Amino acid sequence: MDQRLIRTAVLGGPDSLEPVIMPTVYEVAMGLRLTHHGETFWCGTWLGGCGSQIMTKIGRRKVPHFAHYPEMAGKCRRADLDETSADHLFIYRDLKNWLARQGIAVQPPRLLGTIRQQGACTGLLLHRRDKKRMIAVVIDDSNAEEWKRLYDEFRKSGSPVDWLYSPTSSAGRALARGQGTGLLAMCQYVNGERRLRIGTQVAGGKINWADLASCKVSEYGIVHPAAPPPENERATDQFNRNGISAAPGRVNEDLKKQAEAERHLEAAFDAAKHNDIQLARFLYERAAKVVSEVQNPRADLQRRLQFFKRHVGREPSLEQRVAEMKRRLRANTGPNRRLYRDLKDLLRRLPQDRFATERREFEAYLLVHRPQPPTQSTSNARTTPKPKPRARCSCGWVGKAARFTRHTKLPAFQNKTHRRLR
Repeated sequence: MDQRLIRTAVLGGPDSLEPVIMPTVYEVAMGLRLTHHGETFWCGTWLGGCGSQIMTKIGRRKVPHFAHYPEMAGKCRRADLDETSADHLFIYRDLKNWLARQGIAVQPPRLLGTIRQQGACTGLLLHRRDKKRMIAVVIDDSNAEEWKRLYDEFRKSGSPVDWLYSPTSSAGRALARGQGTGLLAMCQYVNGERRLRIGTQVAGGKINWADLASCKVSEYGIVHPAAPPPENERATDQFNRNGISAAPGRVNEDLKKQAEAERHLEAAFDAAKHNDIQLARFLYERAAKVVSEVQNPRADLQRRLQFFKRHVGREPSLEQRVAEMKRRLRANTGPNRRLYRDLKDLLRRLPQDRFATERREFEAYLLVHRPQPPTQSTSNARTTPKPKPRARCSCGWVGKAARFTRHTKLPAFQNKTHRRLR
């Protein structure tokens, strides 16, 4: 039998894009079974599953869940089984229905990652049928190289992109600042179902979350109710107030390229701030390439590019890494788990024929301050009871102290001398 607790499935077939999640409450789970009576549940291939039909297991002893039939038990290698394993399908479902209510049709999604090889989905691309804009959703940063390649494709094609990224995605935040519009996205429980919610960062660093239904689509992208209008929309309004036409043909090509380079550079600084040097250098190269196509670039933009090249986007050398590690060792004489981890990583990078003195110093620290495994707490440890005190008599008897007098009256000990020894 399949002993795993599978929380998500798809309806109708193995390649279906219609997700369903099993509630944890018995009564609600029974309602789900009755709602989909006559339909079949599948371990969908777009969930990283095996593509076989599964059943519902709803009882009061265990949490309600899905499970494989006995003939498929042990054959499925699906990696993600929890409630978030179908979030990419819930995101696609909500975006498709939301755009359909506004009269916008979409093409089938393009799911990124190793989801078809029973892995994980790192993001999805959603193209509108009118080809005016597209939506890119960054779920995970583990496939950063694929996102960089797509970033270049979007820039070369000139197609506007609306970026949605999870709050934990630094790559999505940086790419959104470099191109198009960007908003936070996360699936949350709303009335017992997984629903897509859109967030934007307001004053003070707080994130304002809103339902997708409260957002709107404009010609400049997805607009959050608490966010200011996009920069392109504000610029158009300013042109119109000044009596200047905002037609695309009147916009200077050099100004557009410099604005694009500035977005790339802002995204590069943001990536460097979050210690993603590789992504920061990638975005800096894109900004420098765009600036090279401008005849007379602004002086402040050139200064910022030079500053980034000299101070921010440079990978520290081995000598700088060793000097910084020696400074940290002088400042932290005691055990430090983070310092221990960074020191091990630096030792793996050091060549064998250099830094012999520093290597001995680093290895000595690792030997002295090796992290100890957590010991079992005394409250949880099993304590052995202390033995109760025993009484001993001169006749050779040993027993409980309360029975010393009683044993002297036994027939076997009556003719002996009794003297308590302890």
